[in-house]
Amino acid sequence: MAVEIFLYCIGMLVEFMAFVRLMMKYPSVRHAYRIPMGTLGCVLMLILPSALVIAMLAFSLVKIALISLGALAVGLVLHPFLKFVRKKRWLRFSIMPGLLKFEGI
Repeated sequence: MAVEIFLYCIGMLVEFMAFVRLMMKYPSVRHAYRIPMGTLGCVLMLILPSALVIAMLAFSLVKIALISLGALAVGLVLHPFLKFVRKKRWLRFSIMPGLLKFEGI
């Protein structure tokens, strides 16, 4: 269970970074929600939650961190492999119609 929490914390940090990156890279894209603060306000809003998540990661056991980082490494290797499989058309990937298309992601 501790490994799941560790990976969840890492996932939260990645979500925070993706949120800010998408706001900076695609500011004119219309969202289902409105954030009145702008990019700087969102970055400031995410400082405290990010600090709390980083504190949780810092206080975790070394064994838990190593297992979680190993799982994360498997995911980082698997992602380019899946891109390669998609490029070679060894498997068919479906895309839900109606989704916005972001180039370069």
